[in-house]
Amino acid sequence: MGIRIDKSLCTNCRACLLACSMKNFGICNPKLSLMDIRETENIYLEVVTCIQCKNAVCIRVCPSKAIKRQNGIVKIDKEKCVGCGICAQYCPQSVIKVISGKAFKCELCEGAPACVQVCSTGAISY
Repeated sequence: MGIRIDKSLCTNCRACLLACSMKNFGICNPKLSLMDIRETENIYLEVVTCIQCKNAVCIRVCPSKAIKRQNGIVKIDKEKCVGCGICAQYCPQSVIKVISGKAFKCELCEGAPACVQVCSTGAISY
């Protein structure tokens, strides 16, 4: 279970970033997106989001035990999160963000990812 990205179909429109930030924070701001589009030195686009690691390091390193797997999805309990950022430091995808003292990551929008819904080329699927 997770998001798949076909880089060959991505046009770099970044609508996915805006949809993600709107869904999670109520504002269209790509800096608040829980996914990222990274450009390498060869202008190669890489769309990156949480891959819901089978052996999630973030779960193991969280000192407050705020991160757990629920129905296959790695989720962060905001009530327990102390905002230390250790999970973000150890994330192999570098997609956990600490915002306003709490850690955030893609939790697949409860099974209806906003990024998938707005991707006009079909580059993102669930």
